[in-house]
Amino acid sequence: MIQTKDDSSRPYSGLERPTNELYARVMRRRARLMAALGGQFSRDEITIAGWYDGFSTNVRNGHTESYFLGRRLGGDLSELGAFDAMAGRRAADLQSDFILKFRDDLETGRYIDEEGNFKLTNIELRSNQYVMRMRATSSEAFVDTSEDDEQFELVLGPVENCPDCISFANDSPWSASEIYYHPGDGSTQCKVNCHCEWLRIRDGVSGFSRVSI
Repeated sequence: MIQTKDDSSRPYSGLERPTNELYARVMRRRARLMAALGGQFSRDEITIAGWYDGFSTNVRNGHTESYFLGRRLGGDLSELGAFDAMAGRRAADLQSDFILKFRDDLETGRYIDEEGNFKLTNIELRSNQYVMRMRATSSEAFVDTSEDDEQFELVLGPVENCPDCISFANDSPWSASEIYYHPGDGSTQCKVNCHCEWLRIRDGVSGFSRVSI
């Protein structure tokens, strides 16, 4: 089970192939935890160091959850373990500089209005971007679970798609060993707001859908 400082852990023992609904619930819970930290900081209930520690922990745990659920979706039904935690830490480390910048902006008053009130909605919106990025980690795990020669098609989202995603879709199919991008990883013009999904052609299983937070 995944440990957090500010919420009881939730077991995933016995879980079979997860659904989009389950993934959305897990990510929305993670978003609530992260948004709550901004509220605690605004009320002087925690220091900026406490916010940073809690936020970093939630980012790491969220990526761990995403990797675990993504590989379960792909067919690896082993229990949550050290490999998932390593994947979560690796993904979180890639965002460490951005989290530091977020911390600095909070500390220097970027999110305080002219009347001295915290702009909690703005803080929450920024926090949500980190949660949205977690879907790319689930997609990575989904593909990693497959054989190298497994074929995937990028299914475009039900919105106006960016040129990068259209190009990836047009170049489908991709083998698992060729894939170097995942929906929502921030490398495309649509950034973390990507609505696309990888579809595994052999069995028709798709990666998790974009979560509306």
